[in-house]
Amino acid sequence: MDLTPGRDAVELRVHGISGVTAERILDHPIVTRVAGNTHAGFFRPRPGSGTAGGAAEGVSVEAYRWGSLTAGAAVRTAAYQRAVRELTDRSG
Repeated sequence: MDLTPGRDAVELRVHGISGVTAERILDHPIVTRVAGNTHAGFFRPRPGSGTAGGAAEGVSVEAYRWGSLTAGAAVRTAAYQRAVRELTDRSG
């Protein structure tokens, strides 16, 4: 599958702290993650399903969604690892 935007420019939309969905960021009901994982990623409207809301002519619109990086297991794991390192540094 060809995932290149095929446009002259790319507009990257990034959500704020509220962590809205990629569909809402792109103002489009059908999106596809083209890079990243379940914690953060880049999204585009699914090929053949139209363009993102408000897209200018010749501009491919993508969304970067990072909401899962600020909560959940990934953050708890990072915080735990940091605490263990700090305790280890103090005792060593």
